[in-house]
Amino acid sequence: CKIGKNETPVSEAELLEARRKLRAGFALIGLVEKWELTVCLGHRLFGGPCVASDFVNSRTGAIRQGSHGTSLYDVRKLQGFQDKFDGALYAEATAVFNENLDHYGVSWQSCQLCFCEAHQPACDAIAKTSR
Repeated sequence: CKIGKNETPVSEAELLEARRKLRAGFALIGLVEKWELTVCLGHRLFGGPCVASDFVNSRTGAIRQGSHGTSLYDVRKLQGFQDKFDGALYAEATAVFNENLDHYGVSWQSCQLCFCEAHQPACDAIAKTSR
Protein backbone atom coordinates (compact mmCIF):
# COMPACT_ATOMS: atom_id res chain seq x y z
CA CYS A 1 0.00 0.00 0.00
CA LYS A 2 1.33 3.44 -0.82
CA ILE A 3 1.70 6.06 1.86
CA GLY A 4 0.40 9.52 1.01
CA LYS A 5 2.71 12.51 0.62
CA ASN A 6 2.35 13.74 4.18
CA GLU A 7 2.04 10.36 5.90
CA THR A 8 4.70 8.38 7.68
CA PRO A 9 4.55 4.70 8.57
CA VAL A 10 3.11 3.78 11.96
CA SER A 11 5.81 2.99 14.49
CA GLU A 12 5.83 0.23 17.09
CA ALA A 13 5.74 2.95 19.76
CA GLU A 14 2.54 4.35 18.25
CA LEU A 15 1.04 0.86 18.19
CA LEU A 16 1.88 0.40 21.88
CA GLU A 17 0.27 3.77 22.67
CA ALA A 18 -2.85 2.85 20.70
CA ARG A 19 -3.11 -0.44 22.63
CA ARG A 20 -2.71 1.44 25.91
CA LYS A 21 -5.46 3.85 24.90
CA LEU A 22 -7.77 0.97 24.00
CA ARG A 23 -7.31 -0.45 27.49
CA ALA A 24 -7.46 2.83 29.43
CA GLY A 25 -9.40 5.32 27.35
CA PHE A 26 -12.79 3.73 26.67
CA ALA A 27 -15.68 2.95 28.99
CA LEU A 28 -16.92 0.20 26.65
CA ILE A 29 -15.36 -1.64 23.76
CA GLY A 30 -17.82 -3.68 21.75
CA LEU A 31 -17.72 -5.79 18.62
CA VAL A 32 -20.23 -5.40 15.82
CA GLU A 33 -20.11 -9.12 15.11
CA LYS A 34 -21.08 -9.73 18.76
CA TRP A 35 -23.61 -6.92 18.95
CA GLU A 36 -26.09 -8.65 21.27
CA LEU A 37 -23.35 -9.35 23.84
CA THR A 38 -22.03 -5.80 23.41
CA VAL A 39 -25.46 -4.38 24.23
CA CYS A 40 -25.80 -6.68 27.22
CA LEU A 41 -22.32 -5.74 28.48
CA GLY A 42 -23.23 -2.06 28.13
CA HIS A 43 -26.31 -2.59 30.27
CA ARG A 44 -24.27 -4.50 32.84
CA LEU A 45 -21.81 -1.60 33.04
CA PHE A 46 -24.19 1.36 32.86
CA GLY A 47 -27.59 -0.04 33.85
CA GLY A 48 -30.96 0.70 32.33
CA PRO A 49 -33.53 -1.63 30.82
CA CYS A 50 -32.88 -3.52 27.62
CA VAL A 51 -35.19 -2.33 24.86
CA ALA A 52 -35.72 -3.52 21.32
CA SER A 53 -34.18 -0.38 19.82
CA ASP A 54 -30.84 -1.31 21.44
CA PHE A 55 -30.58 -4.17 19.00
CA VAL A 56 -31.68 -2.40 15.81
CA ASN A 57 -29.06 -2.13 13.09
CA SER A 58 -29.45 1.52 12.20
CA ARG A 59 -26.43 1.48 9.88
CA THR A 60 -27.38 -1.21 7.40
CA GLY A 61 -25.40 -1.50 4.23
CA ALA A 62 -24.58 -3.95 1.51
CA ILE A 63 -23.77 -7.48 2.57
CA ARG A 64 -20.05 -7.69 3.13
CA GLN A 65 -19.67 -11.41 3.75
CA GLY A 66 -20.09 -14.31 1.38
CA SER A 67 -20.57 -17.97 2.18
CA HIS A 68 -17.99 -19.64 4.40
CA GLY A 69 -16.64 -16.29 5.56
CA THR A 70 -15.33 -15.24 2.18
CA SER A 71 -15.24 -11.53 1.49
CA LEU A 72 -17.39 -10.06 -1.23
CA TYR A 73 -14.92 -7.21 -1.59
CA ASP A 74 -12.48 -7.41 -4.48
CA VAL A 75 -9.26 -7.52 -2.49
CA ARG A 76 -7.03 -8.41 -5.45
CA LYS A 77 -5.86 -4.79 -5.68
CA LEU A 78 -4.27 -5.20 -2.27
CA GLN A 79 -1.96 -7.87 -3.71
CA GLY A 80 -1.94 -9.77 -0.41
CA PHE A 81 -1.30 -6.68 1.73
CA GLN A 82 -2.61 -6.90 5.29
CA ASP A 83 -2.23 -3.99 7.68
CA LYS A 84 -0.45 -5.50 10.66
CA PHE A 85 -1.28 -2.49 12.83
CA ASP A 86 -5.03 -2.64 12.16
CA GLY A 87 -4.92 -6.37 12.82
CA ALA A 88 -3.01 -5.87 16.07
CA LEU A 89 -5.46 -3.21 17.30
CA TYR A 90 -8.46 -5.35 16.40
CA ALA A 91 -6.91 -8.28 18.28
CA GLU A 92 -6.36 -6.01 21.30
CA ALA A 93 -9.95 -4.73 21.17
CA THR A 94 -11.22 -8.31 20.93
CA ALA A 95 -9.09 -9.29 23.93
CA VAL A 96 -10.43 -6.34 25.98
CA PHE A 97 -14.00 -7.23 25.00
CA ASN A 98 -13.56 -10.88 26.01
CA GLU A 99 -11.83 -9.92 29.26
CA ASN A 100 -14.73 -7.62 30.12
CA LEU A 101 -17.27 -10.35 29.35
CA ASP A 102 -15.45 -12.59 31.82
CA HIS A 103 -14.90 -9.88 34.43
CA TYR A 104 -18.53 -8.76 34.47
CA GLY A 105 -20.01 -12.25 34.05
CA VAL A 106 -21.63 -11.53 30.69
CA SER A 107 -22.53 -14.52 28.51
CA TRP A 108 -25.37 -15.64 26.26
CA GLN A 109 -26.93 -17.33 29.28
CA SER A 110 -26.52 -14.38 31.67
CA CYS A 111 -28.01 -12.02 29.07
CA GLN A 112 -31.23 -14.01 28.71
CA LEU A 113 -33.24 -11.52 30.78
CA CYS A 114 -31.92 -8.59 28.70
CA PHE A 115 -32.76 -10.38 25.44
CA CYS A 116 -36.24 -11.30 26.69
CA GLU A 117 -36.94 -7.78 27.99
CA ALA A 118 -36.13 -6.49 24.51
CA HIS A 119 -38.12 -9.27 22.76
CA GLN A 120 -35.05 -10.54 20.91
CA PRO A 121 -34.82 -13.84 18.99
CA ALA A 122 -31.87 -14.76 21.22
CA CYS A 123 -34.37 -15.03 24.10
CA ASP A 124 -36.26 -17.81 22.33
CA ALA A 125 -33.07 -19.64 21.36
CA ILE A 126 -31.74 -19.59 24.93
CA ALA A 127 -35.11 -20.57 26.42
CA LYS A 128 -35.27 -23.65 24.15
CA THR A 129 -31.75 -24.80 25.08
CA SER A 130 -32.33 -24.36 28.83
CA ARG A 131 -35.40 -26.65 28.92
